[in-house]
Amino acid sequence: MYLKKIDFSKINLIFYFLLLITFSSCENDMKDINAFVHQENYPDVSVVNLESIYSSQAHVTAKIISPLVNKYTQGEEPYIEFSEGIEMFFYDEELNITSTLKADYGIYYDRKRLGKAQKNVVLKNAEGTTLTTEELFIDEAEGKIYSEKYVKITEPSGFELEGFNGFISNMNFTVYQFKNIKGKVPKDDWIEKDSIK
Repeated sequence: MYLKKIDFSKINLIFYFLLLITFSSCENDMKDINAFVHQENYPDVSVVNLESIYSSQAHVTAKIISPLVNKYTQGEEPYIEFSEGIEMFFYDEELNITSTLKADYGIYYDRKRLGKAQKNVVLKNAEGTTLTTEELFIDEAEGKIYSEKYVKITEPSGFELEGFNGFISNMNFTVYQFKNIKGKVPKDDWIEKDSIK
C-alpha cells in the first residue's frame, strides 16, 4: 500500500491565512465598543417579583409590589423603572393603610425624589375616595401629588369631581384642588330650599 506524505506546513499556512482574514474582518469601531461597555440602556440591577417594605425613623411607611423592577444608575439622572406595573401601600405610625396606588407603569427619579405613575392609575385614600387618571406625579421633595392630565375623583357617597386640566393634592390625598372642574352631586346630598331658614 502506498501512503502519501502530507505536508503540514502548507495546511498550517492555509489555516493561519484563514485566521488572519477572519480577525481582520472583525474590526470594531471604538464608538461601538464604548457604547457596549457603557450601557446606559441596560439596568444595573433587575428584580423579579419585588415586595419591599420601606421605613423611616424605625416606622414602616410604605410597601411596594412589582413584577419587574429595573434600576439604572449610568445616565445623567439615575432612576428606577417599574415597567410591568406597580402597587404601593402607604402606612401611618400605627400601620394603618392611609392610601394605595396602583398603575401599569411607574418610574422614580432618585435625585429629584419624584415618582411618576402612568396608565390606568388608581389612587385611593383611607376614607375610600378614589382618583383615576392616566398620569400622576408624586413629588416627595415638594410634599405634593399632582397631575396635568384628566382626573376623576369619586367619593364613597357617589360624589364625583372631574378635573380636565389636572389637580394637586397633599401627600395623604386628603386635601386637593382641581383645574377646570366639573362635578356630580348625588340627589341625597342636595339641600332643599325649604330646609334653609
